[in-house]
Amino acid sequence: MSSINLAYNELIGPIPGSLGFMEVLNSLNLSYNMLSGEIPNTLAALKLNSVDFSRNYLTEPVPIELINQINNRRFSGNLGLCGQGLESL
Repeated sequence: MSSINLAYNELIGPIPGSLGFMEVLNSLNLSYNMLSGEIPNTLAALKLNSVDFSRNYLTEPVPIELINQINNRRFSGNLGLCGQGLESL
């Protein structure tokens, strides 16, 4: 299993959907960047233990699978995010 931690890197633009094809990925931290747009649905297919998308400029509904399947998840600081179950996080 592997982890990707790209926090505090001033990344700009959308989250690449191709990250969802990294089948061995179990942890993803993209917090404190300038990422925008939606969280790709391809990430919902992964067996992630933790994700951190906080403090970006993400919008759109969060894939419900990311909310339901991952215990350690962070979405705060993205004013444009919405979705079923997100309000309880």
